[in-house]
Amino acid sequence: MLRDQVAKYYFYLLISLALSACGVKNFPKHTPFVYQNKIEIKEKQWNKEDKKILIGKLTTQLDDSMQVRIKEKMIVLKQVINPPVFDTTAAGQSKKNIEIYLKTIGYYNAVCTYRYKIDTVNNQFRVTTYFNINTGKYFTIDSISYAFTDSISNINTQELQQLCNESKATSKLKKGSVFNEENVSNELERLLTLFRDNGYYNFSRDLLFVDADTVFLPLLNPMLSPFERIKVLQEAYKKKENPTISIVIKLSPLAGRSQLQKYKMGTITFYPDHSGLFADSTITMVSSTNNIFIKQNQFTFKPKYILSHNYIRSGTIFNPASLNRTFDELNSLGSWQFIKVEPKLNTNPSNSTNDTAVIDFNFYMIPIKKYAFSTDLESVFNQTQQVSIGTAGNLIGLGLNLGFRNRNFNRQGIVIAHTIRGGIETGIGQINKGLQATELTYSNSITIPKLWGLGTNLNNKFLYKRTLLNANLSFIDRNVNANGLFRLTNIGASFGWQIKNKKEAIVTFRPAYVEFVNLYNISNAFQKQLDTTPFLRYSFSQGLVLGNLMISYAKPQIFGRRKMNHYSSFRFSFEESGLIFGRLKNAIPLFDKYLFEYIKGEIELKYEIKKPKTSWAFRMATGAGFIINDSTNMPFFKQFTGGGPNSMRAWPLRSIGPGATPLEKREGRNQFFSRSGDMIWEANAEFRYNIATIIPNTFVIRGAVFTDIGNVWNLPNKTNKNNDTVVFRLKNFYRDLSVSTGTGFRFDFIGLFMIRIDLAIRMKDPALPLSENNNGWRNPKPSIANLISGKEEHRQWRYEHFNLSIGINYPF
Repeated sequence: MLRDQVAKYYFYLLISLALSACGVKNFPKHTPFVYQNKIEIKEKQWNKEDKKILIGKLTTQLDDSMQVRIKEKMIVLKQVINPPVFDTTAAGQSKKNIEIYLKTIGYYNAVCTYRYKIDTVNNQFRVTTYFNINTGKYFTIDSISYAFTDSISNINTQELQQLCNESKATSKLKKGSVFNEENVSNELERLLTLFRDNGYYNFSRDLLFVDADTVFLPLLNPMLSPFERIKVLQEAYKKKENPTISIVIKLSPLAGRSQLQKYKMGTITFYPDHSGLFADSTITMVSSTNNIFIKQNQFTFKPKYILSHNYIRSGTIFNPASLNRTFDELNSLGSWQFIKVEPKLNTNPSNSTNDTAVIDFNFYMIPIKKYAFSTDLESVFNQTQQVSIGTAGNLIGLGLNLGFRNRNFNRQGIVIAHTIRGGIETGIGQINKGLQATELTYSNSITIPKLWGLGTNLNNKFLYKRTLLNANLSFIDRNVNANGLFRLTNIGASFGWQIKNKKEAIVTFRPAYVEFVNLYNISNAFQKQLDTTPFLRYSFSQGLVLGNLMISYAKPQIFGRRKMNHYSSFRFSFEESGLIFGRLKNAIPLFDKYLFEYIKGEIELKYEIKKPKTSWAFRMATGAGFIINDSTNMPFFKQFTGGGPNSMRAWPLRSIGPGATPLEKREGRNQFFSRSGDMIWEANAEFRYNIATIIPNTFVIRGAVFTDIGNVWNLPNKTNKNNDTVVFRLKNFYRDLSVSTGTGFRFDFIGLFMIRIDLAIRMKDPALPLSENNNGWRNPKPSIANLISGKEEHRQWRYEHFNLSIGINYPF
């Protein structure tokens, strides 16, 4: 009985909190104020989704004095903030705004009426306004024509008329299409682009106007007989039921001769080392070809480097596409921090309209600093008591990173980056005293701003193109004393190309790459650890990756253009090793001993729906790797892993799978996990919302509720084909899926970084023996003791049920 009374108390308390949260804050005293606006569309022609979208747009047309500010509290509760005093004048203006907006989208017969109601609640005079809308039917285009030839006397506009007639098929404004402001505006923009692409540099949008006519012309014929007039009236009635409009696009009579002048490309001059301080007279080096000049104060860039990225041809009809292409490509090279294009009109002095004027262009280009240096000093202190692996004692590690970058090698914008890292580890104290390890790493990358070796035609096809060459060499010596462990050498190199197409997709293709990991001089103590510790053994896998096909494809906004505030991206990658070189195993002993033969592919799809204060984010990712000879699993450093802050967040990194592998025994806070697999499948969903704005546009606290689903598996091979626990089987797919849910906080330092804290609970655990009962579905039943108590039983509960992770930026 007491428990029921307590439950009722909390129920009524929750209701009262909800009612208070849904109230009004800072309302006008003893005065009617705008509490809410309701917009209703009566026509049945509108489906639910389209009606919702239109109502949202019409709400923005309400007068400022009718707008209601609503603050969300606890995600689902809302509160009206600072409501305005109700004014019938503002309501009437809102009615006019709605009718005007409806006309701009094609509803010329739309009618809006309004009424209001005043409710008294706790000494508040709340006004609810109802806007009732009859949109009627939208107007469609009956005919479209262009009339330029007779628009202006003494100026020949025949070519403009001809361009319109020849390009009419490309217009999206056709008979039967909706006549609204957006469609007409798009057509005028099309014509503007058409004229400018054909040399009319000074042509502007305000020189075009649209003449629309809704009159049914046969009604104006006075010669109609009574019977013919009845027939025409019937047709006019049908027109009223399905209203149409005829439009004519004309040239403004105010257009002047200079605005209709046609231009050719004249002299093109590049100043690639411009400082903003010198004049032309100080230029000491000039190169010219085909009326294109390159003027430099010093020999900073080779002329062929500039010319290879220029698409303007002197003497051709002015075309903004070639101008914009040249500007965009020069900007993308990264050789200049600022580029300014300055046109100079050189109108032909002849008054003949048939003569073509000339336009010159100067490119003023301020180069970026050629050399860049970077240094980074790091230190690590590690205290460990793991005497068994020979690393006991207090260890201090010191590392120094040196970087050097040349952004204009050979005066052709080639970027060469060198990075050298050196490090030592030394012990202090009585155990493992003195130098313990040394590390030396060198990496080099060369980026050439063209598709080297692929020809001019292919280079001209893409705006962004790069040739990539990378090499790295790493040497680690942990065998410098009597208590040594091993020596490790890592060598890698790759060659390939990268492009960005018109749809902003980035494609990277590497036809050659190599990676070799060699572990040697292994001490007896460390060998024992490798034999007994899977994590160490897999982490120090050695072998040779040698491939001739590695490709990745990343495309943003694959669905984003269809709907406003909808964003998406797609990523695909594929690589192989040994498909060709593996055939040489019998001839080359190194290949026979070390070469990995595999193929691997990954796919990732993301989708996000953004609103001003909330958003939904979804992700699906899958990947698989196959060993060609079916002898074992993928190499450890090429396998997939699950768990951690960017995957299944209820599991620590590398702690899930493969398949239904039994749960590991808890070994304490510093427990290492080494689980991985040949295949992965994941799906994530996250609802994000704002909690509080601490500093506007600088620091915001956000929250999230999420769910993660997925797992990793091994693929069948000679060593595991009978093991249904770890091998992917379609019949066990449901059993092996993990499901988790959780919540988190995001501390967003806008424009810098975001710190993310996520707490996730396992709702379905695929690990044996948990998955044997109800396919792993669980009821965690968290309690205060389970979450914070230090007792062993509560520690075990936390180990089996939830995980707290910290990450940087969003997980996907």
